[in-house]
Amino acid sequence: MKINVKALNDFIEANFSGDYKKFAEALKINSVTLWRVLNNKSNAGEKFLTSLMLYCKMNGHEFEYFFTNSVA
Repeated sequence: MKINVKALNDFIEANFSGDYKKFAEALKINSVTLWRVLNNKSNAGEKFLTSLMLYCKMNGHEFEYFFTNSVA
C-alpha cells in the first residue's frame, strides 16, 4: 500500500482551496513533511499516517481513500 498522491492533492484542492499548508496545519504536522509526500520526495511515515488517520476519523472521511495498491 502506498499513499495515492493524486487523491491527496484532489482532497486538498476540494477541502482546503489547494493550500497544502492549511491541510498540514489541520493534520498538526510540518508543512514541509506534507510537501515532501505530495512531491514524492519522501514516503509517508508513521506520524503522517497517524495524523491523517485521526483527521479522517474526526472529520468523517474515509482513510482508505488516500491509498492505492501498488504493484511492485
